Amino acid sequence: MLKSLAIILLVLVVCQDVISQKVTLQERIKAEHIYNFGIYTSWKKDKGVNSLQTDKFLIGVCSKDSMMYSLLTRICKFRVIKWKRIDVQYFSDPSAIRFTHVLYVASNMNSNIETIDSKISGSPTLLITDSCNDYSNTMINFFPPNSLKKVEINKEAIENRGMKVSPLLFTVAKKYEEDWEKMYMESDEQLAIEKELVTQQQLTLEAQGEEIKKKALEVATLSNNITAKENELKAQTQKLLYSQAALKEKIEQITAKTRILAEKTRIIQGQETEITEKKKQLEEQADIYAKQKQVLSDQKTAIETQESMLDSKKKELSKTLADLKKQQLVLYFLIIVVVLIGLLAVNIYRGYRMKKKINSALKRKNVEIFQQKEEIEAQRDEIEAQRDEITSQRDLVVSQKGQIEVILSELTDSIHYSKHIQSAILPSSEKFKQFPFEHFIFYKPKDIISGDFYWFEQIDKKLIFCVGDCTGHGVPGALMSMLGIAALNDAVKSHGITTPSDILNYIRSYVISALQQKDNKSNSQMSVKDGMDLALCTIQLDTLELQYSGANNPLYIIKNAAISHWPLAVSMNTPANGQEQTANGQLVEVKGDLSTESSTLVELKGDKMPIAIHERMDSFTTHAIQLEKGDGIYLFSDGYADQFGGPKGKKFKYKTLKEVLISKNTEPVKTQKEVLETLFNQWRGKLEQVDDVTIMGVRI
Repeated sequence: MLKSLAIILLVLVVCQDVISQKVTLQERIKAEHIYNFGIYTSWKKDKGVNSLQTDKFLIGVCSKDSMMYSLLTRICKFRVIKWKRIDVQYFSDPSAIRFTHVLYVASNMNSNIETIDSKISGSPTLLITDSCNDYSNTMINFFPPNSLKKVEINKEAIENRGMKVSPLLFTVAKKYEEDWEKMYMESDEQLAIEKELVTQQQLTLEAQGEEIKKKALEVATLSNNITAKENELKAQTQKLLYSQAALKEKIEQITAKTRILAEKTRIIQGQETEITEKKKQLEEQADIYAKQKQVLSDQKTAIETQESMLDSKKKELSKTLADLKKQQLVLYFLIIVVVLIGLLAVNIYRGYRMKKKINSALKRKNVEIFQQKEEIEAQRDEIEAQRDEITSQRDLVVSQKGQIEVILSELTDSIHYSKHIQSAILPSSEKFKQFPFEHFIFYKPKDIISGDFYWFEQIDKKLIFCVGDCTGHGVPGALMSMLGIAALNDAVKSHGITTPSDILNYIRSYVISALQQKDNKSNSQMSVKDGMDLALCTIQLDTLELQYSGANNPLYIIKNAAISHWPLAVSMNTPANGQEQTANGQLVEVKGDLSTESSTLVELKGDKMPIAIHERMDSFTTHAIQLEKGDGIYLFSDGYADQFGGPKGKKFKYKTLKEVLISKNTEPVKTQKEVLETLFNQWRGKLEQVDDVTIMGVRI
């Protein structure tokens, strides 16, 4: 997809170049110089403050045709002036003209020049005309009549309207003259070649137009597919969360059932052991029963023998019935036989009952074993089904994990590229070679990119430098740091502000406007509280007088000499709320809480207000202090002092930081940085870094 977008952008650029060649070279040169005139003209703060509060840089074109308007629109589409996007406006009627920063009046509107000038006389508008006759208020005029010049600049008229002309503007005008001379030196043969080339490019453009339409359809299709994939990824992520929860619950259920199954298996094994023992007992009882049965069989045989004998005896008794003694013997014998038969019947009945009881117990045990076997098989089938479901869910999780890892890798690559962009915005090592004093920067982001930033600029005899700490860290903090650096460049470079309190006031207004922050007093809520804490210093290089202003962040100065007079630092404007004023009207802002025999650490407190919308919106205070050779200056964010670590996992704290700075103040600045970095890593140990860390040290 990225390759397709790159191809489309390349085709669009080629198309723009081809189309632009339909316009005359004369008009193209004019349009480029109109854009350059806007760059090298600045608007004074007291005159143009209302106009510069617009979020875009406005260029107006007053003409009876729209050729110059179309040309400027294409040229300025991807450009900026004064860090603002450019908006080109077209006026075919002079009465419809409204405020613009730059107004170009074509030659076909010269008859209305006085009317047009009266419309813009109350605003700081740079008036650019074309072949205009003598008119005193003309500021920049192309092809002035009765003159060999190709462009004429009226510096006095420009400054009377609240604008300031940069010397580079005259260089641009001279370049304009050279461009015209070069244009007229072109031969007819070259023009014919260019005309033929334009014709060929027009044919190519038509073919590429069709290709662009196809690519646009492909891009739209790919965009829809990406949106669908993103929605599908969100749904899969949600489904994954639900699946993980269900999987965890099922694993817990399986674990519980496994424990129950193990307990039942143990019980069944005990029951099987008991059944085996009972089987052995039954077998022993069966052997006893078989032996008893054999005894009974023997006894029955004996009884049958005795019965046959009894029959013979009966025959004999019948013969001797008359004999009383024989009858008495027969009676006794019969009693004995009856007793023996009774005993045999009792033994047979007892054996039958015992066998029936054993068979009943075996039947019940077999039924219980069969039921437990079926229950175990059902649980085994359920466990296998759950195992299959877990396996499928695991495969789904592995697949989704791979997709998430790809997305994470792409996001990480984007953040790494953002680090290069942020590094390019921060002052480079080459620029720091221009820093007039010994210095060091200890800069350690918490994440890949940082919410802390450092900055410096030298304007004439003044050195301006600062350290800022933006809300948050990572990507949000980096965006805020870029906004802070842009505000600093605009305040110092574009508007020439060098007083620390005025710079902070300007940055606060810039941030509030950029973030569209509003103070909703009716609801007692702030719309957006994102902002930054900042400490900023200005040093007058010829007198070594330091001016400081701070938004929450303090400034440490280590003076290598005894303090000879008080107050050491005074405010240069009205004190902020909550600060006491001395009897002579000078605001003492010094806290010398650490000192040795030859050094004193002075802490200058900043105002308790951030660079953002806040309940307190007073003007920031500027403090002045006279520096001497050998003094040390330290600006920093709160990341170093707030780092947890040490043997008890506590914060490093500002008191410890002061002790380290004053103990190493006499060391070279490079050694100071190495000590701070080594001490920070040792204190943090294996704990996570809690915030971005930045310390700037300067030795006078």
